[in-house]
Amino acid sequence: MTEQKQSVRVGFTGDVTFTKYFGNGTDPALYLSPKIQSFLAETDHCVCNVEGPITGREKSRKSNFLHSSAPEMGKYLPRLGMDIWNLANNHMLDFGAEGLQDTLKTAAALGCTTIGAGETAEQAAAPCVIEAGGGIGILGISYAPNKPAPGTEACCFHWDDEARIAGAIRGIKERCRWCVLVIHGGNEFAGMPMNYTRSRYLKYLQLGADIIVGHHPHVVQNYERLGQKMIFYSLGNFIFDTDYQRSQKHTELGILLKLRLDPEHMDWEYLPVRIDRNTGRIEVCEKPAIFTELSEQDYNELIPCGAGALLRAERQRDAFLHPEKYRNYSTWKWALRELYRCRNSRILKLNLAALRAGRKIKDERLKQVKAYLLNQGQEEEK
Repeated sequence: MTEQKQSVRVGFTGDVTFTKYFGNGTDPALYLSPKIQSFLAETDHCVCNVEGPITGREKSRKSNFLHSSAPEMGKYLPRLGMDIWNLANNHMLDFGAEGLQDTLKTAAALGCTTIGAGETAEQAAAPCVIEAGGGIGILGISYAPNKPAPGTEACCFHWDDEARIAGAIRGIKERCRWCVLVIHGGNEFAGMPMNYTRSRYLKYLQLGADIIVGHHPHVVQNYERLGQKMIFYSLGNFIFDTDYQRSQKHTELGILLKLRLDPEHMDWEYLPVRIDRNTGRIEVCEKPAIFTELSEQDYNELIPCGAGALLRAERQRDAFLHPEKYRNYSTWKWALRELYRCRNSRILKLNLAALRAGRKIKDERLKQVKAYLLNQGQEEEK
């Protein structure tokens, strides 16, 4: 991508897929508020996470969790300003290598750039480079899938490919001022990143990355500033709504992010958005309390609440997927059973005591975040 501008505005969205409640072929311009459309239009480029392939292929296996968007829906993304597609996510290979190939062809035909997945590991690891703002290199990285599509080399850029990630960051920094990682990872429905996710992202900053923008949890998370570097842990959902999402709290919320980058500085602005499940429209809303800067000290104070809320969300997920087993389980009963089975042990061992609220927090700003987290995990104990 060739430009000569000294500063550039790059937007980022949360998860996007035209399926289930947004899968009727409707032009998104009809359900995105004018303010949202203006925010997207005021970017020079916009990175969206395309959750699942853009393909007309039939499902190759039975599952309620295969995501794809109809081929005709792809044209709407660049019309809304979303010209860089992150394909590094856990649904991009739902329809095999063929679904990914269809997506790559659609993007090329529309003049859009893709990151994070390709027909080889080398293609998946290739950055998008914007020759403006001092140079910006953008990589797409996913926690899954770890293996290529059967019988092919098609894959996503996986976050366990540490040597390739380090090399890609190094290569970007040799030619660009800014290295941006778009990461699809972390725990679904977690109001805060767990310690192991945060540690991984901090390591990427140590390797040379400047900005990390995350999604996959399907809920908004906090952000963190480390000197001139920043991590936005999760932007939540944008155009993405299913029954699985609706079974969890706060999945109707998202953040649109806009970075302004020049050779010396980075500043940013945001727009909080909300899916109105009664009207089917996506509107601007109040900022969720969780979308705030949390220092390491703040994080350590709040993580017991975040871990407790995640435990409740995990139980709610199992109750949705296996109602005959888990609908009548309290979170305590579910947690003890899962701990006994050694399932999700990293989460369960974080802080079982967090289920009862965490320690007292005096800071007024953190109290609001704590209330948000407790509300996210709140349920009627049985």
